Amino acid sequence: MLELTLKEQFSVIVMNGQDTGRAGLAGQMNARGLVACDVLMDKLDLFDTDQAYDLLKDAAASAKKFPARDSLSVMQNMFDDLVQKGAMDIRPALLGCDMNNVEAGVSINSWYTDENVYRCTVEGFRSEMLDEDEPNSETALLYWLLKESCALNEMFSIQEQHEIDNKVTGFATKHSGWKAVCDVKFADSLSVLGLRFLKAKHSLFKNPYLEGVVLIFPFLERRTSIFIDLVVLGSSVKDRRNQVVDYLNKRGHRVSVVKNDSESLLLIDGAYYRIFPTTRRMYKVPVQGVALVPVYR
Repeated sequence: MLELTLKEQFSVIVMNGQDTGRAGLAGQMNARGLVACDVLMDKLDLFDTDQAYDLLKDAAASAKKFPARDSLSVMQNMFDDLVQKGAMDIRPALLGCDMNNVEAGVSINSWYTDENVYRCTVEGFRSEMLDEDEPNSETALLYWLLKESCALNEMFSIQEQHEIDNKVTGFATKHSGWKAVCDVKFADSLSVLGLRFLKAKHSLFKNPYLEGVVLIFPFLERRTSIFIDLVVLGSSVKDRRNQVVDYLNKRGHRVSVVKNDSESLLLIDGAYYRIFPTTRRMYKVPVQGVALVPVYR
């Protein structure tokens, strides 16, 4: 298994599936997190001292000052470093399979984390955060970075997030570093969207599936619902699933079917999706097909 630094762990999680050609709001949040990492990297030992609050405040201040226009270049530099480690590569973006982009001849690529690296990093982080004992300082800082990037919902269920909230609150009463994790923020760009109704704990992102929400709030572009046109009438659930798997495999995606209790999910490039038969109107003409909708923990 690769030994990854705090910055690399953060990157392989949040950059997985991000568009290589532009930095949307999610990409800008990722870049801010990377800038914050640069401040933290040389001073990790300060988390367990009375200087922890100042450490996170300095990191947050650097992140807030970072110009959004430079987001793509910062992520590209990080990607180049991770490619050399064999941790990431470039593949066709799933969004490029949406009917609108296929019809328009639009080609989209994304950065993807190696499946084993992604799984080991996420599961290691989950294990630390869900364990009864207090996580180490590196895990605490990774939690802070992911929390401020609104990426925790992809790794923890609603119940798990409530459990972790309670644990972190308990840690904060005894440890100045954890108190800083709770209090210091750099995710103020939410206000730019006018989403003032979001609470400090980002409760919107605790929705387990976010079905439909990704179509309303551009912030939620880490994973997007897409539409694939195929014949639905007279086909079975298995037929549709096989058609989608063949379609995506031919376009360079890594797809497998995963059983989840009584249903079957598609694991596409390391992310889970449900298939829903639906109809979309194109130039006032109804078109049959299926929607691939992200599944969050």
